[in-house]
Amino acid sequence: MRPEALLGSRIAVFCLSATLGVAVGAMPPELVLQEGVRLSATTPSGTVSVTAGQGYARTYEWNGCSLAASMMARSQRWYGAMGLYDPAGAGPLGLLLGRVFGCNGISRTVVEEAQVHFATQSAAERWIAHRTRLPFETVWSNDGLLLAWGVSPGRQQLNVDLWQICIAGLRPAQLRGARDDMVQVTRVAGDGKLRQECASVGAEAMVGVR
Repeated sequence: MRPEALLGSRIAVFCLSATLGVAVGAMPPELVLQEGVRLSATTPSGTVSVTAGQGYARTYEWNGCSLAASMMARSQRWYGAMGLYDPAGAGPLGLLLGRVFGCNGISRTVVEEAQVHFATQSAAERWIAHRTRLPFETVWSNDGLLLAWGVSPGRQQLNVDLWQICIAGLRPAQLRGARDDMVQVTRVAGDGKLRQECASVGAEAMVGVR
């Protein structure tokens, strides 16, 4: 390949990677939802839903409000997870604009979507028990979908964590305290599977192993 052609191909790869929000050579993120799929979870404070668009696009809806997140793929594991996140960094101008263009005072998404891996079911259930002690409403299904959410009006932010619990590389069949009736997954566009498969990971990625 001529030098100028090689340079052109590298530029094209760089531009495509920037558009998709993933670094060249990075590991693909371990996601939960397939494109065109919506997950809805019901808690005492209402129903919150996460809709997966093309690539890393995610839309969050709750109590008549809707926000799109600017998701990024993690470049390395964060407490065992390597998925998508939006830290919703905003300076004073962003917070001011949020008061005008937000919904019910909420304009920022502090959200995450990832798989979380365990070697045993007991380790997974200990992790769930810890999650339920955090100041968010949390529901989960027997096959390992867990969603925790809440709003922080003082920071104008919506907080949502969506996890797929994986045990020894597979979705669980039963989890203590699960409420399948509170978690629904539906396809809203396209066709095919609803969820991503659990990734194959080493012991170093499993929570509670290190």
